[in-house]
Amino acid sequence: MKISPGVKKLIMVFCLIGLSTETFSQHNNDKLIIEDINFVSEGDTLSGTMVIPSNKSKLSAVVEIHGSGKTKRNLGLAKFFATQGIAFLTYDKRGVGKSQGKYVGGENNASAENLILLSKDAYAAFKALKKRLSSDTVKIGLFGGSQVGWIAPVTASYDKEIRFMALMSAPVVTVGQEMHFSRIAGKNPHFFNEYSKSKIDEIIAKSPKTGFDPITYLKTLRIPVLWVYGDLDRSIPVFESIKNLNRIQKETNQDYKIELLTNRDHNLSNGKNDHYALNLIIEWIKKDNLWLTAPN
Repeated sequence: MKISPGVKKLIMVFCLIGLSTETFSQHNNDKLIIEDINFVSEGDTLSGTMVIPSNKSKLSAVVEIHGSGKTKRNLGLAKFFATQGIAFLTYDKRGVGKSQGKYVGGENNASAENLILLSKDAYAAFKALKKRLSSDTVKIGLFGGSQVGWIAPVTASYDKEIRFMALMSAPVVTVGQEMHFSRIAGKNPHFFNEYSKSKIDEIIAKSPKTGFDPITYLKTLRIPVLWVYGDLDRSIPVFESIKNLNRIQKETNQDYKIELLTNRDHNLSNGKNDHYALNLIIEWIKKDNLWLTAPN
């Protein structure tokens, strides 16, 4: 899966690791504390930035996980969340920007091996943010879009201190199913006009259930998750993903909130430059009892 330019614009993106060293550079203003941080994952030093509200009596926090592209940290997005009272850690993906390691692209981008490695990077970022904020007083969750639907559930399975996930356009199907669907739908801008629901179901039924499967990990989690989708998404099979989420929820009594936005695509865009999806996520974090007293 390739995260499209629209998703990059929208989210301004968007193992057990040895966290042996951390270095910080701090730049404060009246409203935000901005700290650069290095942390170690699988022997490579990754570089990121934390943005923390300086004047909030209550605080929640997220780690941004990248999609499939060569994505650097997104300070603009971090500040957007922090001004809403949510601390935010964003980092350069491995092999990109100031982060060490090798970026894996091409056919191996969505291999199980690479997805697991990226999940460990996200866990290293979580531990760095947890150490800075103290998870005894702040609930920390995971945030991201697209391919993150395969990565975040693995990361969340590593540690019960990961308290929630907020995911956009996240596939809840195997890699093989997503690739089969996107090959057919992604090339056809008129896909949803030309294909009925029954024909789309037929495409899914014929797709290979091969490659990484996030459902195995999702069934083990017991944390609130917000899923935000667009009904015109031609990159992932949204309705199959929602069907799988409903089935998981019924079988395991998961705490899921599913938002299906009409007339919006994989970018969750309706052709206008708005922050509707991001605001949904921020309000959910605030409303869903994910706030605790902020640290000193």
